[in-house]
Amino acid sequence: MSTRDALVKAQEAVADAASELMLDYLGKRARGTIDPDTTEEAFSALYEALDAHGSLALALEHVDETP
Repeated sequence: MSTRDALVKAQEAVADAASELMLDYLGKRARGTIDPDTTEEAFSALYEALDAHGSLALALEHVDETP
């Protein structure tokens, strides 16, 4: 697997994890089982996932796979 492919795969995994975080949060909110600590934890994790996604995007811009 090339470096570019690995970075794309990692970026997709981070995007999937962020989606799962939001779906879990929204599900808890819809059920009324959300509290301020859960909200803070959910958004903190989401921001970290978005930061990781951005870092991977930046890394992708600088990948040189010239033989």
